[in-house]
Amino acid sequence: VTEVGLDGLKNYFATSMSYAEQADLLAQYVKKSFPGQKVGAIITDTPNFDDASQAWDAAVKKQGLNYFKTMRHPKGNDAWITSFASEMKGAGVQVLFILSAPADYIRFAQQAGSQSYKPQFVGVGVSKGLNAVVGSGCPGVDKGIFFSPFPGLDWARQNVPEFFQAAQQLGLPSDDIALALWGLASVQHESFKRYEQTFGSTDLTREDYVKMLAQQKGIATKFNPQLSYSDADHFGANQVHVLQADCASGEHKTLATFASGF
Repeated sequence: VTEVGLDGLKNYFATSMSYAEQADLLAQYVKKSFPGQKVGAIITDTPNFDDASQAWDAAVKKQGLNYFKTMRHPKGNDAWITSFASEMKGAGVQVLFILSAPADYIRFAQQAGSQSYKPQFVGVGVSKGLNAVVGSGCPGVDKGIFFSPFPGLDWARQNVPEFFQAAQQLGLPSDDIALALWGLASVQHESFKRYEQTFGSTDLTREDYVKMLAQQKGIATKFNPQLSYSDADHFGANQVHVLQADCASGEHKTLATFASGF
C-alpha cells in the first residue's frame, strides 16, 4: 500500500509494487487501452493513500490523459457515494480509477449502476482483484480491471498445476487467497536458496539474511513479480499482472502477466 514509514526500514522488503509505484503503470494502461476517454479517480481520504494519490495525479499529467479530477471520499460511511457517482456521471467520466476498501468499491459500483452510470473501473492491486469481490459485487463490478501481484486462477490452472495438486493432496483450499500465499512462500523459498548459495550454509541468521537480500537481483518465481533489491531500495518489484472481473465465471480473468510497461 503506502511507502510512508516503510522505505527507511532496514528489515522491510516489499515483494510487490506499492500503490504509488503502480500509479504510472496504471496511467499507461488507461492511455493505451482506453485512448481519448475521459478519466477520473475516487480515492479514500486517508494518509495511507496520500502518496498514491499524489503519484496518480503526476502520472495523469505525464501520460496526458483526458482528465476530470481526483475526488477523495471520507472513511466510515457511504453518504458520499450518490453525490460522487452523480458528479462523475455528469462530467462524462468513462474510465474511473477507484482506490478504496473493497466494500466501498462494491457499494459504489452498485449505487452507480442504479443511476445508470457504469464506468470502466480500473485500479491497482491487491484487494479489488480478489475473487471475493466478484462473488459479492456482481453485476456492478463486472469487467472491472485491476492490477495484482499474482495472476488469476485461470492462468494458474495452465501454468502452476502443482499448486492445485498440492491443495488436493493436503485437503486445503485452492482459491486465489491460497494462490497468493503460495506465491509469497515461493519468493521466500527462492530467497532462502540464495542465502544457502551465498553462505554455503542453511544456518540462517537474521542479520546475514537481511544483508544478503539487500544485494539480490532478479529473484524470479513462476508467477510473482521479479525482485531486485539494493541497500537504498527495498521496494524491489516492477511488474504487475492485470486481472478483469468476469461475473459469468465468478472469478477474475488474467489479461496480462509480468507487465512492467504498457
